[in-house]
This record gives sequence, C-alpha cells and structure tokens, in this order.
Amino acid sequence: MSPPVLLSPLLLLVLSLGAPGVAVGTIDEGSRPGASLGSATTAQIGDRQIEVRPRLLHGILVDGAREVRINRPGVNLVLEQGEHPPTGTADPGPLPRERWIAVDRWLERQGLNPAHTITPQSWPELRWIRSGRGWTPALGHRIHWTGTASAPPRELELWVGADRGEVLEVRDLLREGGTAITAQGRIPVDGRPFAPSTPLVTHPLPDLRVLPLGYPIVHTDENGIALIPGVSGSVTATINLVGTHADVMNQGAADTDFTLTVPAGGVETATFGIVADEFSIAEAAGYIVPSLARAWVRGLAPGLAAADAPVSVHVNVAGTCFAGYLPIFQTIQCTRAGGGCANAAYGTLLAHEWFHHLDGQLPGSSELEVQEANADIFAAYLFGDPRIGRDYQGIGFHLRDLTAPAVYPIPSASPHESGRPLSAAFWDLRQLLAAELGPVNGPLAAAELWLTWVIGGSGDLDPGTLQELLELDDDDGDLSNGTPHGEALLAAFLPHGLGIPLVAVPSFACARDEQDVHLTWTLPAISAHGAIEVLRDGSVIETLPPDATSTIDLAPPSGFHEWSIVLRQGPSTASSPICLLEIPEIVTFIRGDISMDGGLDISDPIQLLDALFAGGPPIPCLDAGDIDDNGRLDLADPVLLLTYLFQAGAAPAAPFPDPGLDPTPDTLLCL
Repeated sequence: MSPPVLLSPLLLLVLSLGAPGVAVGTIDEGSRPGASLGSATTAQIGDRQIEVRPRLLHGILVDGAREVRINRPGVNLVLEQGEHPPTGTADPGPLPRERWIAVDRWLERQGLNPAHTITPQSWPELRWIRSGRGWTPALGHRIHWTGTASAPPRELELWVGADRGEVLEVRDLLREGGTAITAQGRIPVDGRPFAPSTPLVTHPLPDLRVLPLGYPIVHTDENGIALIPGVSGSVTATINLVGTHADVMNQGAADTDFTLTVPAGGVETATFGIVADEFSIAEAAGYIVPSLARAWVRGLAPGLAAADAPVSVHVNVAGTCFAGYLPIFQTIQCTRAGGGCANAAYGTLLAHEWFHHLDGQLPGSSELEVQEANADIFAAYLFGDPRIGRDYQGIGFHLRDLTAPAVYPIPSASPHESGRPLSAAFWDLRQLLAAELGPVNGPLAAAELWLTWVIGGSGDLDPGTLQELLELDDDDGDLSNGTPHGEALLAAFLPHGLGIPLVAVPSFACARDEQDVHLTWTLPAISAHGAIEVLRDGSVIETLPPDATSTIDLAPPSGFHEWSIVLRQGPSTASSPICLLEIPEIVTFIRGDISMDGGLDISDPIQLLDALFAGGPPIPCLDAGDIDDNGRLDLADPVLLLTYLFQAGAAPAAPFPDPGLDPTPDTLLCL
C-alpha cells in the first residue's frame, strides 16, 4: 500500500487514535485540494448539461461567488450565486505569497503550538473575501495541527489579509461522520457491518494496480480482470489494494498482498477478504465501497472528473466509534470494532465519507448541515437504504434514519441533526418517484435531480430550497405550468418545512364594464400560496381565497388606474403583470332623455331616430336611448319611447324618472 505523505510520527500517532470528538466547519472551493479554482466544472446529468464557473475580479477568485448554467432542451437557465465585490474595487496588484508570521501568531493566541503544524501542499491561494472591513484580497493557508495528548488534531484554513497581514477568517476543515467504501473482495450483504454470522457477497475490484514481474504495470477492468499482454510462459504478479481511484491501508494488521504465479493462458484469482474476520473484511470494504460509489456517480454524470480523484482509506484504526474524512490528506479513516460500535468500514458509513471526498473536488460552498445531509443522501441512494450506519451500535440501532420525522428548522449544534429535513425530503422524493415511475426509473430520476442540485444549487438549506429544485427540474422555462417531477417535489419537501414555492399567475386581464372593472386570471400549476390579494394602484382592495380566478372592482374612481394580482404566503409574494385602464367620470342619466335636458318630449325620439337611421349626430348617452335596457339600440327603442309619450305605453326602464346609473351592465356608455 502507498503510505501517506508528509505525516510526522506524532501525527501518525494522533491519527491512529481516531478521536471521536472532532470539530467541524464550513468549506468552500478554496479548501478543496482537488479543485481547479479558476476553471469551470461541467457535468451531463440526464438531459441536463451543467456548467459551474467561478467568478473572478481582476483575475482573483471571489469567495463564494459563482455562475451556474443549466441547459436542457427548451431551457437555458443562468443562476448567479453569492455576493460580488463592487466593480470599482481596485486591482491589488502584485502581492506577497506568504503570511506565516501572522499565522504563527494566531496559533499561539489560540494556545496551539506552531511547532505542531504540518503544511501538506504548496499553498496559499489568493482570493477576495468579505471581512469586517469590506471586500479584501486575502491569502489562504491550510495547516494540519497534530494535536496533543489532551486535544484532538485539527485541520485549519486561515485567510490572511494581503494588505495588513491580519487573520481575517478561520475555517475548521476536519469532518466527522460515518461511511463505507467498496472493493473487489468479500463484504457483508446489503451494506451491513461485519459479524461472524453475516452472509458475505463477492464484488469485482476494478482499477487495481497489478505488478507483473518483468512486464509493465496493468490495471484490472470493471470486471476485476487484468490482462497481461505478450506473455509466452508463466508470469509472477503482485496485486494489493492500491488502485487508480483508491488505496487501502490496514492499520490493524499487515496489508493483504497476493503474489500469484499464472501459467501462460491461465487464470488465477486473488480474493481479498477470503478470511472472514473483522480486519480482512474491513480491508476489502475499504476498496469496494469507494468503487461502487465512484461507479454510481459516473453512471449518473459520465465525465465528471471529480469522481475520479483518488482517495486513501485507512481501516482498522486504533480507537472505537469513529469514521472521518481528512480533506487536506484526502483520507478516510475508520476505527475497528469496540466500545459498543461495529467496525466502521462498511456500507453507508464509508459511502457517507466518500461523498465528502467527492464534494471536496467540486467548486462552490455549501452550509455544513447541507454537506452532511448530502453525504447521508448519497449513502442512502447508493445502498437503497435510509438507515445511515445501520446496526452500527447494535442490531436495530442506527446513527440516523431518513424515515424519522424531521421538520425544518431543527435547532442543533450537530450539522448531522440540523440537516436531517433535507436528507429526509430527498429520501421521500425517491420513494414517491419509485411509486410513480417504477423501481428503476423513479430512483434514477431522484438521483439525477439530487446530483444536479449538488453541482448547480446554491448549497443553502432554507425554505427556498424547494423553489430552487423546481427551477432545476423545469423543462420549458415556465414554472407556472408545472415541472416534470413538481408534484412529487411538493409532496416530499413541504411536509419537512422546506419550501413554499410562489409562482406568479401566468395570465391576467382586466376589462371595463360600465363603471366597473372585471379582473380575470389563471392560477399556476405549482404554487403553495395561502391567499390572493387584489391591488389597485399598489394598495390592496380585496383579499380572496387561494382558488379564486376572478373578481369585480365596483365603480372605481375616474382616471387612470393600475391593477395587479399578488399570491401571498406569509411575507413571501409573487406578483402578476400590471393592467392599466382609464375610468371615465361617472355620468347619471334619465332613460329616454336623449337630449340630456332633464325631461322627455317629442324631441327625444326624433333625435334618437335621426342618430340611428338618418345619419344624424351621435347621441351623448347611448344608455339613455336603450329604452328597454336590453343592451342594444334598435328601432324598438324610439317606438317604445313614442308609445310611452303619446299612447300611455310602458315607462322606460330604470333609471326613470329620476336620474341614476344603469342597474344592468352592458357596453352602452354615457360620455
């Protein structure tokens, strides 16, 4: 096995202890040794092409800011995430690359002996960060503090102002959790922890390095088969758990190595974990689980380079009840059985930690609770099991169960606990889509959407998470008509308190009828609004139930007015476009008073006949000429008026004999 580099004897001693209480903190792309800070990350997930590009100012990376482009048939979505310094911020020019004096002074103030630090790689990196003095160019320094007999080791990232040499920000990188990694060999079925009675299953070991004596190095293929070309006779080859994407170090016993003599044209088999004991099975699992995890991600997103970053897995570490990922060394550590816990090198525990390794290769910054939730989601999706750390502390005792009730927010100092609403919602989504689309296509759709969000999402956990997922799920650029998996997303996330999506009404119209204004609209296919507000000139004039689609604004004041519809849920709103209309002055009239002189006489039917049939001037109030109030002017109207005046016929319809407004709406107006 390849030994770790740059580890002092003291550090090796501390790491071997596997201390269960490890500090945790947020990480962005600057703390990810595998990420290329100035380059874009691209991935093809289903029909989505995702590109995540860091944002730069004067060629310097801006902390936490990036641009995400998501392209799919009919949709081109561009999301700008994070803050950006003002465009007028000056180019800092050439800056010194080292600030170790400031780092040492900070360590001493914290009671951390600078002599106990290791700098494992060429760093720091220059970037803009927001400090108490605004946006400042800063240099980052990653160090590993080896710890003491009374204090666990720490991995720290310090950002030192390039102008004044102050430590502006500190991030604690060491992560804790549970995880498992796979390799060719024998491991317990269904991702269970090892026990003498647990059935074992054999997996192929892909990408293992094989050293044939006298021939070039070869690697096993996806079926665990390595072909040694050009062999005319027998050949001796050495194989151990060192591969292109993972290598395993057994800290509880000697590493398993096989030296095989293979006859020409023959086949020999090396089976890791052939001895069914705890240490051998953990060693095999340390390679198998990362292999399964990597293959799963590559199946979802072919060509995603982050999945190929190699990881070192230390199994059977002294100590108990601990599994963790050291991002500086890109190493997973799993302790042996004891203290009421199983050996940590298995199933969802290894998968959880391997996701931290994958996440460390991706640009962007996620909240710590999101990192832990995503690691749980990955492990649960990979093994199809919502129990994280299944049976870790005894049969039926799991570290976390994604089916347990979890509603945002969960106030907790543990990011594993506060992130549970997100992981529980994604597990529910997987189950709902499996019921809707089938046991293969449903989990696949859930996994594609989740990985899209991991790469292209903001990395925040809040009620807006669902809105962001709907945007990523959308296939036509219009949320108002729904998304392919919108119903399942609503059903999965709303019960966990994650997201009240508000979408503006897709269509809104207003029309005047006499002095009234009729408002009509259609409701979006996806929305969780609790009320509808009707606004005139920016002020609420009516509040309607959430299923209303029309209303009438009765006799608004004369003049120009703007109407709009607002969907509301608590303080959140989504507004419709504005509709603009002019309301004329309110005019009262007497039915039949065509001349508008306040009375009825022979001149009124004559003027009406002249306007209707002789090309005379138009009458000023069409409603006054509608004697029977049927909404139209025709020959019957002057006949009825003459009959009333000279033959004691029926009186005109209201308003009559006193002036007033038309009691029935129609298109005949008084100007």
